[in-house]
Formats: sequence, structure tokens, C-alpha cells
Amino acid sequence: MKRFQLWMAFLLLILFSILLAASYFAREIFVPVSLKKNKVLVVVPPGSSCAQIADELSHKGLIRSAFSFRLLSRFTGAQSKMKAGTYRFSPSYNEVEILRRLVLGKSILIKVTIPEGFDLRQISELLNKKGVVSKGAFLAAARKARLHLPQIHETISGLEGFLFPNTYFFSPRMTPQEVFKPMTQEFKKQVLPLYEKAHPSMSLRKIIILASLVEKEAKIEKDRPLIAAVYYNRLRKKMPLQCDATIEYLLPEETRHLTGKDLSIKSLYNTYLHPGFPPGPIANPGLPSIKAALYPAHVPYLYYVANGKGGHRFSANYAGQLHNIHLYDDWLRARSQKIGSQ
Repeated sequence: MKRFQLWMAFLLLILFSILLAASYFAREIFVPVSLKKNKVLVVVPPGSSCAQIADELSHKGLIRSAFSFRLLSRFTGAQSKMKAGTYRFSPSYNEVEILRRLVLGKSILIKVTIPEGFDLRQISELLNKKGVVSKGAFLAAARKARLHLPQIHETISGLEGFLFPNTYFFSPRMTPQEVFKPMTQEFKKQVLPLYEKAHPSMSLRKIIILASLVEKEAKIEKDRPLIAAVYYNRLRKKMPLQCDATIEYLLPEETRHLTGKDLSIKSLYNTYLHPGFPPGPIANPGLPSIKAALYPAHVPYLYYVANGKGGHRFSANYAGQLHNIHLYDDWLRARSQKIGSQ
């Protein structure tokens, strides 16, 4: 009888311990740390283990116990299902809610639109301003990165020109490589089929260099294939491209009027001094400019100058260019007089 009573006491103790542990575990996973609604930023890097995520949540004061979170993840089969990203959690979320959001991948996404014609400096400034990646890290990595294009047997060094202009959704504080990935994937998706279909005689890299010049020079749609034709014609005649945009690429800030000093800058990007292509693209062109580089107009033009209305006047010889420059100067004088009379 005494032995039976001892066993009953022992079983009751075990049962009480189980109930106590269950009560404790239930409190840990179902009762939030606080009722405060403030948001706490949590970054889950790619490849993070369940233990690492639990420790980060505990360190941020979002859960009471990293151990209980690991147990919950294990019991629910969510250990390997949590997704990398940047999250905003509140101390008012319980462990179940936090785990649910991690499994669903409900991370913060920052909308960033990269305009056609932005160069690496401009893209880096935009991404830095949006809180996606630091300007310096992005620039350094983009200039060193290599883009492998085995389907056309090319490997590109440096990503200027190959980050496709589009709208993207990024997480805060990403690595440069994580930012590059969707942009270069979009480039491959949009551009490679066009390039392969066109069967151009030039490499893709040279097509993108040419497209970047067109992108920076053309202001209206119909001028793009005409400007591309001018550059093709000049290349065939071994004439310098004399593209103002390549000089502007060398300057620290955008300028409206180039000076004689600017045109004498000693650089391979100076297409007034050096014939042929500059060393690389000067911007990230959009599809219209890339199509213009692949399918230039069939015209004899060698020169163009602004017409004052957003477009350009084209000519096949220098006499025609001088005439068009005279017309542009007349437009500038008329505009100046009009502004002065107001």
C-alpha cells in the first residue's frame, strides 16, 4: 500500500511537471512579450539557421526565449521553411505570429524604379537614398562584377549598361550581389532574345555601348534609330563618334553646356579625341535604345544637332551640319530675346 501511494505521488508529480511545462510553453508561444505596438527591424540573412533566427529575435526583445521558439519551429515543421528577408515585427506579436510571418516571407519590400539612362552612380545614389544598399559598396561591387552569358559566349566585366531599367522591390540593407541579381536577370530576359534574333555583327557588349550613347543623346523616340545610324556610319568611315554624352559621363556633375576644356579631357571615354567605341557603356539603356542599336535607320547621316524642340536635325555632310548649327543658334537667340522681353 505504501509503495502504491509512492507511485501515485510520483505520477502526480510527473503529471504536474508536464502541466507546468505545457503551461510555461503555452505562455511562451501565445503570450506576447509586450502590448506595445512599436516596430522592430529584423534582418534574416540568406542561409540563416533556426537557432540564429531565434537568437536574433531574443536579442531584439521580440520573444522571451530562443529555446521555446526553436521548439515551436521544430514541432510545427517550420525549421527549414523560414525565409530570408528584412522584417518589421512588434513586441505585441506572439511567437506563433512571428513564425507565421517568417514562413510566409512577409518581409519589407522597397519599391525602386530605375529610369532608362541612369548610370551606375545615379543608381547607387537612388538605392542608397531608399535604404537598400550603401552607395560605395554598390559602386565598388558593380564595377568588379562579371556577368556570364554562355548562350552567346560572352562574359561581361563590370555591370554598367547591364542593369536593366525597370521597377524592382528590394529589402532594406541588401548586399550589392542581391541587388544585382534581379536586375541582370531582367536584362537577360528582355535583351538576349532580341540580340539573338537580330544576329548583329557586333558583340552584345558593343551593342549595349552603342545603345547607351543613343539613350543619353536621344530625347524623342523617332530620333533613336537615326542617331544610331549616325554612329554606325561614322564607325564605317573611321570617324570619331564625337558624342557629347561620353564627355558628360566623365564629369562629376551633369552640365548643360560642354566647354573646350571639357572636350580636351584625356580619357578613352573622350570620343572627340579617340576614334571607335568608348571602353564601356555610359548608362543603362532601355529597350527602345537597344532596339535602335540593333536596327539602325538606313540613312546616310553623319551629323546631328539639337533643333531646340527636343529633337535633332540630321545631315550627311559638314556643310549641312553648319547650316543646322546656324538654325539652332537662331533658335537660341530668339528664345533669349523672348525671355528678356518678359
